[in-house]
Amino acid sequence: MNNKKTTSITITFIISIVFLFLYKLIPAITGIIYSIKDYSIIKGFSGSPWIGFQNFKTLFSDIVFINALKSTIFLNFITVIFTAVISFIMVYGIYNAKSEKQALIFAFVYALPAIVPSVLKASSLGFLLGIDIANVYFIVFPLIQAFKWAGFASVAAFLLRSDNANKVKQTLYVSAIAVLAIFSRILTSDLEMSQLLANPLILEKANVVDLYSYKLSFVMMKIGIGSAVWAVKLAIELLTTAVSAALLYVLMKRMKSVPSLKSNPNIKSANAINYILSAVIVAITLFFLIPIKNTGLKPDELNIPFNIIILAAALIISASSSVIAAFMAYPFSSGNKKVKIIYSAIIILSIYGVFYLQRFFRYRSLGIINTALPLVLIGFLPVWMIACYAIFINRPGAKEISSAKDYISQIAPVGIILAAINFSVIWGGFIPSLYYVYQENLFTYPLALFSKITQGTQSLGLNLLIFVPILIVWIMTAFLSSVFFNNKKTEDK
Repeated sequence: MNNKKTTSITITFIISIVFLFLYKLIPAITGIIYSIKDYSIIKGFSGSPWIGFQNFKTLFSDIVFINALKSTIFLNFITVIFTAVISFIMVYGIYNAKSEKQALIFAFVYALPAIVPSVLKASSLGFLLGIDIANVYFIVFPLIQAFKWAGFASVAAFLLRSDNANKVKQTLYVSAIAVLAIFSRILTSDLEMSQLLANPLILEKANVVDLYSYKLSFVMMKIGIGSAVWAVKLAIELLTTAVSAALLYVLMKRMKSVPSLKSNPNIKSANAINYILSAVIVAITLFFLIPIKNTGLKPDELNIPFNIIILAAALIISASSSVIAAFMAYPFSSGNKKVKIIYSAIIILSIYGVFYLQRFFRYRSLGIINTALPLVLIGFLPVWMIACYAIFINRPGAKEISSAKDYISQIAPVGIILAAINFSVIWGGFIPSLYYVYQENLFTYPLALFSKITQGTQSLGLNLLIFVPILIVWIMTAFLSSVFFNNKKTEDK
C-alpha cells in the first residue's frame, strides 16, 4: 500500500471513529444509564433516582416480556428458514440469467417486496385475513419478512455476480449473508407490521420485543423499564452480530478457494424459474398496492406542500448518507487486518446506538421538527450502509483497490442502490416518534394511511402516493446501474 493511501485511510479512520462515538455510541450509553434509573419525565434526568438493576429484575419477572422474547426468537427462526429457501432460488436464478441485463432486471424485480413499505403490507394482509390472521400469523409474518431479505439478497447477488464463478457456491454464499443478517438481529422485528397485524386475539402469542418496548416507553411511559428492554436487546444482538461477522469472515475466506464453473447445464430451467418467480413477485406487489376496502382520498388529506418537503428531505438524506457511508467504509480497503478487525468492532457497537435517539421526541409536539428531526436521526447514515460497503469491498474475487479514485469507481453502483433502499425506508416508514404528531397537516403519507387503517378504512390514493415515488427512484436506480456496468465493461475492454 502506498504512503498516500495509508495517510488517507488513517485520516478517514480517525474522523469516522469520532463521528460514530458522538452520533451513535453516546446515545447508546445514555440508554443504558436510563435503564438503571427510575426515570420520571417530571423529575427529569438529574432528579430521577438511581435504582441499580431493579428495572431488569422487574423485566425478567414479567411473563409478558418472556413471552415476547420467545415469540420474537421463534418468528425470526421461521424467517431464517423461509429466507434460506427463497433467497437460494432467487439468487441461483440471477447467477444463471442469460445476460447481465436480464440479471439486473430480475434482481430489481425480486427486490420489489423489500421496498414496499410495511404499512402497505400490513394493511393488505390485515383487511384480507381480519381476525383469521391469528391462525396463520406465524407463517404469514415470517414469509413476508423472508421475501424482503431475499429481495435484498437478489440485489447483492447482482452486484457480486461473476460469469466465471461457481454458481452454486456463490449462491450459497449470498444466501448465507441474508440468513446471517437476520440472525444478527435476532430480537428485532418489523415494528410497523407488528403494530398493525397483532390484533387483540393474537397479541399474547404474537407480541414481539420491539412492540413490548414501544408500549412500555411510548404508551405507558415507563422509561426506565423500556430502556432496560432496549439494553437487553442491545447486549444480545451485539453478541449475535459479532458471531455473524465472524462467520461471514470465514465464508469469505472459504469462497476465495472455490474453483470456477464456466458453464451450467441447468441454465434453461433457471431462466424459467426467473420468469415464473418474477410474475409471482409482481402479483404480490400489486396485492399490497390495491386496497380491499377503498374509501378514496379527500383533497384536504393530501398535504402536498408538506409531503413534498419530506420527500425532498428523504432524497437528500439518502444520497448524503450513502456518500458519507462510502467515505467511512474506506478503511476496509486497507490491507491491514488489525485495522479491519478494530473498525469492524466499532461498527458493530455503533449499529444500535441511534435507535435510542427517537425516544427523545415522544414527550411533546414540536410541529414540523417532530416529524422531520426523527427522520433525519434515524435515516441519516444507517451503519448497515457501512457494513454493506465493507462486504462489497472484501468480497471474494474483488480486485485490489490501489487508490481513492479506484475505490470510488468500484463502489459507485453500490452507493446508488444503498441510497435507493434507504430512501424507501425513510419515505415509506413511520417510526414510533411520529405516532405523537397530532396535527393532521403534519402527517406523512404513511402516517396518514396508518390513521385510516386504525379507523377501519384504506385508500388507493394514499397507497400510490406512498409507493410511486419509491418505484420511480428504484427504476432510476436500475437504469443508472445498467449504464454504470455498461461503461465499466467498455473501459475494461
